[in-house]
Amino acid sequence: MIESILKETGKDVLRYVPAKVVPAMVNFIGLLVFTHIFSPEDYGNYFLALTTIMVMNMIGSSWINNSTLRFYPEFKLNGNLNRLFTAIVFSFLICNGLMTLLYLSGFFVFKTHLPEKLVPFLKLGIFSYLSWATYFMLLYFLRASLQAAAFSKYEIISSSGKFILALALVFFFKMGAISLLWGMLLINLILVIFIANRLSLLKKLKKEFFSAKISSDFFKYGYPLALSSLSAWLLILSDRYILQYFKTAKDVGIYSVSFSIVDGSLGLIYSILMLAAYPIIIYTWEEKGKAITQQLIAELSRYFFILCVPVFIGISILGKDIFTLFVGENFAESFRLVPLFAFCSIAQGLFQYVGKSFELYKKTLILALTFFIAGLANILLNIFFIPSFGYMGAGITKTISYVILLILGIGITYSFMPWLVPLRSLSKVVFSTVL
Repeated sequence: MIESILKETGKDVLRYVPAKVVPAMVNFIGLLVFTHIFSPEDYGNYFLALTTIMVMNMIGSSWINNSTLRFYPEFKLNGNLNRLFTAIVFSFLICNGLMTLLYLSGFFVFKTHLPEKLVPFLKLGIFSYLSWATYFMLLYFLRASLQAAAFSKYEIISSSGKFILALALVFFFKMGAISLLWGMLLINLILVIFIANRLSLLKKLKKEFFSAKISSDFFKYGYPLALSSLSAWLLILSDRYILQYFKTAKDVGIYSVSFSIVDGSLGLIYSILMLAAYPIIIYTWEEKGKAITQQLIAELSRYFFILCVPVFIGISILGKDIFTLFVGENFAESFRLVPLFAFCSIAQGLFQYVGKSFELYKKTLILALTFFIAGLANILLNIFFIPSFGYMGAGITKTISYVILLILGIGITYSFMPWLVPLRSLSKVVFSTVL
């Protein structure tokens, strides 16, 4: 039974490969181009705005997208997909309406305290976020319904379109790094129209399909995921703000470029596997139960190690050569962070398997607390390390925080659905890769 499930997962993995490989290549080319065009300060302001967008996505949208994946198989089996679509869109509008009001209020209150060059990025940021969030909400409908080919097509168009538009704005209008936000905004608006039409979304959103109970259940499961996402921000992205506070936008730029390249490399691998695996894990849970699902997660973890451990060791060894060859001269020193970020990326990918039990058992509040503890540790350690060690201190802190996250995840899930560690495969992979 496991073999047949893995076979189907493998087919979907191949369909998802273009959705990750092409955007990764485009992003890599973008780094090569833009790190030679923009200064670290200008790039740092862009990354601060992008980080703000990511924070808003974590709080306002990511929990909705993850809830879509979790509930879709159940509602499909019961023939109630229109009700699910209505609940999702209703939740999205309410949550992001509030997010927009909070963002605009905070921006106008603190505008005078912000660096002058950062203000235009933050002004445009709210619109870029709303287009991005809407695009991903619709994209996750395709992923939940196992439309891997369509998912890949739109992701390729999105990444390529953003790059081309940004490049055109840079060369023809001399707009600087803010052109990256404009590219995101424009291409996502176009894709929202096409995906909504593909899904016949307007036909699925009718008053009679609304159910207060379904919306309530959706919020109860999903809103703790917003807390998880906020806590994940404390772990993944808060260091950039602390770097900006104690150091400079240049430090943020160097730190962010290193993280983008390393996480983009390893994240490309494990995210392809999880793109295909997550919906199938949920379907297996709903149809086959705990034992089969637990075995499936163990087998998928084995593939994770086989794919990621060699890349982790390779990129750690060759980091200096990679950065010297590809990034601009002003960013070359960022290679020093490579081993730390490679470990963090591996830990982040592994936690997707370790922590899947939280979502299957709908223990999303415990998941949020797990992320919060690791994220809080990250902030406290950053405040201690960054003033003395700069971006290297932030990298060390992030590594320690991910160790805390993994220990907590493995320990807590042991009581209701332990993660079955594929020790034999892991030892073989480590041994052969070290040789």
